[in-house]
Amino acid sequence: MSVAEYLVRMWHGAAAGDRQALLFWMWMYASLCCGYGAWYLLRIRRWPAVAGTLRMLEQRQIGVALLRAERTYRMKADYEYEVDGRRYRGSRVTAWPLAASGALRGLLELQRLGVHADGDRVRVLHHPTRHHRAFLVRPGWFGIGFLLVLPLLPPLRYFAHYGLR
Repeated sequence: MSVAEYLVRMWHGAAAGDRQALLFWMWMYASLCCGYGAWYLLRIRRWPAVAGTLRMLEQRQIGVALLRAERTYRMKADYEYEVDGRRYRGSRVTAWPLAASGALRGLLELQRLGVHADGDRVRVLHHPTRHHRAFLVRPGWFGIGFLLVLPLLPPLRYFAHYGLR
């Protein structure tokens, strides 16, 4: 059976509600999302960097919770930077937005460690042509590798169970 025949068979199976076919197409969709995410992070790694002024970098509560352990926090930033003589203001810390509550708030501090700051001076990565898009943390190889490996796990299990039938 050719790959094209298999894809058509899975398409018809998904339309009929076949579990195997639905799982296959969910994996395909997840693989595309992870692939796009890795591609985007690789592009951000090549963005130019300029010096900026860090006005604020802290954990802030989002939403409302009655119990302290249920409160959810995010890293919030405020920084200014200049590109080609024009000043910009940014608020994004990283391309991996993360919200944490309770004991997991320590994960937010890991994002702070990725910010290259010297006093109130900070490195700002900005888009090469859309200068208003900026981050403080350059995406790491571990995160990019994670996005590339993650879609490989379900098909290994899928084909080990179903094969190409």
